[in-house]
Amino acid sequence: MKFLEKLFGKKEPEVLTVSMGEIPAYLNGREQTARSALMLETAEPQKKIRDAVRQLQQVMTIIAKAEQDRQIHPKLKSIAKNSLPQFVKAMNASLAKSLPDEIEEFYPAATECLKSCLNNTRGPGRYLQAVFPEEMKAVRSGIDAIGHEINTITASLARYRSEKTSINAALALHTALLDIRTDT
Repeated sequence: MKFLEKLFGKKEPEVLTVSMGEIPAYLNGREQTARSALMLETAEPQKKIRDAVRQLQQVMTIIAKAEQDRQIHPKLKSIAKNSLPQFVKAMNASLAKSLPDEIEEFYPAATECLKSCLNNTRGPGRYLQAVFPEEMKAVRSGIDAIGHEINTITASLARYRSEKTSINAALALHTALLDIRTDT
């Protein structure tokens, strides 16, 4: 890097000159660019979350109809018999909640779905691991997929919100400057 700086010289930062009247349009363009980037970055994670929810719904259908291993301990069989319907009902309720298309609404709905699914696996689902190991492995896999994609969306939303905050601050400053101009 220093070699290139010696060869070509340090690059001066680009200066942007905008008239007072052009500032709102410029900031609006920045906001639209940031919004477009957010939509582009979150489209695939949203799709993957919806796919993971569908997969988990299918797993719940399989678990609800699954037969227990006859060789498991009678105590585990009894626990599974009681907790399986609770687990399936709770998971189906968590997975049935709609996931809106708009990212600002989708994100909290998806995180709530994730939290509910995690609580269900820790609650009524915790004993089902010994009785239905493969099915519960598929449940954990689906939950992990949702969590991973939520992390991706979190980073994108943070970038967008930071840019939006900067734009709003610049707009407020612009408005204050216009107010000062009209007062004098």
